[in-house]
Amino acid sequence: MKKFKSTIKSWEELEVKLRELGQAEINAEVEAANMNLEVINLKKMYQPKINFNLGVADGLRMDIEAFCKEHKKEFEGAVKSRRLIFGKVGFRFTPSSLKLLKGHGWESVKVKFADLFKFRYIKVVTTLDKKQITEDATAEVPLLTEEQLAACGVRIGRTEKFFYEIDKEQVQKLIRESK
Repeated sequence: MKKFKSTIKSWEELEVKLRELGQAEINAEVEAANMNLEVINLKKMYQPKINFNLGVADGLRMDIEAFCKEHKKEFEGAVKSRRLIFGKVGFRFTPSSLKLLKGHGWESVKVKFADLFKFRYIKVVTTLDKKQITEDATAEVPLLTEEQLAACGVRIGRTEKFFYEIDKEQVQKLIRESK
């Protein structure tokens, strides 16, 4: 990626550019607020119609499902589905999954599997505590040295990033004065 070269020639010109940036950001916020108001008004207008149709669809879904359950024996083949003019209805198996038997919890099941099968069905997950390593290496009295970190294949790094903060009160004051 090519490095961007500034066209700004002085601190005074930078001051003008910061003002322009502030005006552009404020204008964008105003336009976003106006758009959001229009979206809210559109939602108010269409939401009742959408809710009505969703309610109709829910009722139809429940009616269709109930009919199919009442006539489940009439479904043909191993697939247990029926193709109709306007769609397909049927019954599918969900993927196999473990279900707890009454009176058992996942912790007791985990202990039982570990006792009977050792670690065949038990996952042991470890993670590197990067935050603690960083804190220990950058403490006033470091608990980890640069050499120890390097021996483990890491180092402490920092990057310097550019920032800017627009004084929006000043920009808005200027906008008000120019009107």
